[in-house]
Amino acid sequence: MQSGSPSQEMEKIVTVPDAPPELPKTYRELLQRAGLSKEKLLELSMLKPGRAAADYAVTLVLIVLVPLAYMLVPHPAVLVSCVLLNLHCFNRFAQIIHSSDHGGLFNDTAMNAAFGNFASSFLGYARAGHQLSHQQHHVHLNTERDSDRIWGRPDESVAEMRALMLKDLTMVTALQRLLQYSQTDRKTYEVSPWKKLSIAFVLQAAKNMWLVAITQLILLAYYSATIGPAYYFLVYFLPIVTIYPAQIRMRTAVEHAFDAGYVPTNPDAVWVTRSTDANLIERFLFAPLGIPYHFEHHLLPGVPYYNLTELRKILEAKGFSIPMAPGYIGFIRRRAAAEKLAVASA
Repeated sequence: MQSGSPSQEMEKIVTVPDAPPELPKTYRELLQRAGLSKEKLLELSMLKPGRAAADYAVTLVLIVLVPLAYMLVPHPAVLVSCVLLNLHCFNRFAQIIHSSDHGGLFNDTAMNAAFGNFASSFLGYARAGHQLSHQQHHVHLNTERDSDRIWGRPDESVAEMRALMLKDLTMVTALQRLLQYSQTDRKTYEVSPWKKLSIAFVLQAAKNMWLVAITQLILLAYYSATIGPAYYFLVYFLPIVTIYPAQIRMRTAVEHAFDAGYVPTNPDAVWVTRSTDANLIERFLFAPLGIPYHFEHHLLPGVPYYNLTELRKILEAKGFSIPMAPGYIGFIRRRAAAEKLAVASA
């Protein structure tokens, strides 16, 4: 694209209305220099309801197929595959709910919320509470008020992260997450509501769980009719309250943890987010449906997940440097090595 006069160039540079106000000044300036036109921004933010519906339908079909696969081939290897496929579905649902939080499923607000709420019932919580917590994460990224600190501090070492995974594998984090997502009032929102529970809070949380209860009972009945109720707990319930939270903890560390030895020098410097060069296995288990494009999402949260690939191409073509992690496992290994080197050098 040829350069025009300064006034013409300024017309092309927009203060991106979809850019969150919590973005550090550095990234706001980079976005301005990138010069995303209003037309291109509208194109990137345009919803594709058919694509969202297809991803939603595929996820539901996979959920239905899991017990059928083991019923047809009752082999230990197939049972393990069923657990992995459910983990894949959990992460698909998480991205669908996440998209719903940002109004990114359907143009109709009520439809967007309804389908997001139904998806969240498969993961065991109400969508409204998740949406509120996720908004707190965007606005207060890596600070004490960041709701995602439930998954760890940004300055935690790899050893600390691994130790905290014991909480995940013993269902403690799942319970804390449920309590966190049971809040729907922004004014009284608490990052750690389990520290001061009340009977009223518990009753309200239970009331918000009606759709979750119905969905899980239907799943239990379905597993009972195919491979037996015990397999619902083994293949669905246990992974979602143990392995799945551990996955999220690792992914959060990759997306938002400080590099080894990094110390923020000002409030803006705590805003750390990166995308991930995930391999096919990682994309299947941890990050389906565009989850690796995390930096791009925080930069422009109004862009739906299926347009984030195009957004990255546009930004890179304009010289916008995107922080990247060398895979989820790769980042953890690299950081662990850097921490060991720092200790050895001290």
